Amino acid sequence: MTPPLMVHLGLRLVLFGLLAMPDFAAAADATFCNAYAEQAAREAARAERFACAFHGPRWMRDAEAHRVWCLGAQESVVRAEAAARSNDIRLCMCEWYADRAAAQAAASTAQGCPFTGPRWTPDRSAHYRWCVLADVPLATLESEIKTRDALLTTCAKH
Repeated sequence: MTPPLMVHLGLRLVLFGLLAMPDFAAAADATFCNAYAEQAAREAARAERFACAFHGPRWMRDAEAHRVWCLGAQESVVRAEAAARSNDIRLCMCEWYADRAAAQAAASTAQGCPFTGPRWTPDRSAHYRWCVLADVPLATLESEIKTRDALLTTCAKH
């Protein structure tokens, strides 16, 4: 074969390879984007609830704005954005939880309650580490706070 023919054949093989590859850069579909937008709006509302002080488009409560953005973005980018938002909110919730848990432990000590163990450590960072490392769901965090409140109320009555 002559060199120009080899180059032409090589270009055809490259072109065929590109056409045969799956489309990894495809935009996200409407069903995916609807679910993404609802989750993004819920997490933005949760960020407000926990006073996370996040800023920027990631934290808009407008589900429609998230949906429109998603429809124009690659699904892989949208998934990365969702994961980043979820991680941010999880860390913020752990901050919120650790603040309350440490305050409750301090109240226990101040009231002279006989409580001991990890639940009652005044070490805020220990509560935060537990929350983050165990990937504790919000319902469990809220349950822990309610349990401590109930125990503190019982202790105060005695």
